Amino acid sequence: MTYFSNIMGYIEDLCTKHKDLLHNTNGVAFIPMGIDDESAAIISGMKSNYVRINNISLQGRSENELFWSAQIIFLKNVPATASQKTAIENARNLTQQIMFDFDARIRWEHDLQDEDSRCFFITNILEPTMEPVGLVDQSAIGWSYTWRFTTERKNYDATKWQ
Repeated sequence: MTYFSNIMGYIEDLCTKHKDLLHNTNGVAFIPMGIDDESAAIISGMKSNYVRINNISLQGRSENELFWSAQIIFLKNVPATASQKTAIENARNLTQQIMFDFDARIRWEHDLQDEDSRCFFITNILEPTMEPVGLVDQSAIGWSYTWRFTTERKNYDATKWQ
């Protein structure tokens, strides 16, 4: 199982379903890990609200589980205008709401324990960290959501070795 691909695919899938994002071929609202700020800024069809995967890391392990962390940044472009203070406040409020929506959806899908769910690989969801972020990508503001969860730790498989 490729946990990295499952994590990225799951977050991208959520971006296609959220009404304030609607990531699709007509407008990009998801930036996967590995795309730098300069490349992200020139993506054709970039939406004003978007999600960026900043980091995915394995944080530790126990006898049966792997402990993961994925930093997801929820952003909104803020135009430089005379009313920028209001625009920043509105962007912060909107991105916070999208972040809360994602948190609720992830927990809801996990609680279903549905084999068809995109988060089927998660064994446990731990408490996330949520904090505001300043200007990112030169003109965007929003929230950082560090999603913490566990997955099954694979046992030694003798058939994989000579």
